[in-house]
Amino acid sequence: MAEVVRIDGHTAAIPEDPNYAVSDRRLSSDRANAVLMHFEDVIGVNPTLLLQVGFGKWVPLNENKTEEEKQKNRRVEILISGRNLITEELEIIYEKLVD
Repeated sequence: MAEVVRIDGHTAAIPEDPNYAVSDRRLSSDRANAVLMHFEDVIGVNPTLLLQVGFGKWVPLNENKTEEEKQKNRRVEILISGRNLITEELEIIYEKLVD
């Protein structure tokens, strides 16, 4: 049984334009959240198992130079783990802080 289902949203780099209303981070978070909500509302996955992360443009699959490369960077990845990696990472961070 899964401890956590992490849904990662990614985008192609959006031009850094102050007039552009949507940031890469927000767009990738919205993309991942749409999948999370589908899992929760339609499929019935226990919401305590679901976590969404918006990585924006920071984890590309390629150089993002062509339209084809940009299309491949616009994606959602789903990671299913038998361990709660988030809790483990937080415990490591906490141990470093209290030492």
